[in-house]
Amino acid sequence: MTEQDPRQGSTALKSHLRLHQIDCPRDHAAIGRIAILLVALLAPLGACAPYKLQGKAIEGDVSFITIVAADDPRLEGPGIPGVQVRLESDPQKLNREVAGDALTDAEGNFSIPFDKVGAGMLLYDVGIQARRKGFSPADSEFSLPPSGKRVLIILEPGVDNANWRSDSELLDQAEKFR
Repeated sequence: MTEQDPRQGSTALKSHLRLHQIDCPRDHAAIGRIAILLVALLAPLGACAPYKLQGKAIEGDVSFITIVAADDPRLEGPGIPGVQVRLESDPQKLNREVAGDALTDAEGNFSIPFDKVGAGMLLYDVGIQARRKGFSPADSEFSLPPSGKRVLIILEPGVDNANWRSDSELLDQAEKFR
């Protein structure tokens, strides 16, 4: 038996490797194209800022909440400071959760981050509640608006006699589904 140079390996191993040899130039080009495609598809996701539900609270003749264009002139007028704004996800379901809270600033503006995948592009059912002492509360449910829209909260002067939704309401809803 002759001793082989370990750098050369066995003849059977060499032939096996030749059978499964990869054509590197072609495979590198394919990998490069795939990498460029992935970067092009994923870059916008990394570059996007997290979704924020933005809006303003103003005084009006009746309390309600609506979605408006970002250039709605009512967003430029005077606002109500100190309004408590609560955002709930899936407000009609038993597993709803508070997605965020905010307090309007001196001009009545607010911003609530909504940290769910696809927020602003996918449809999410949400509920908004707004209240402040000296004003009748407002409450509304809708699909999460796209980033180019704003929430306009209009509050009527009056008595705030509402409470945030409570666990007892969850029990009442559970009874309905029995």
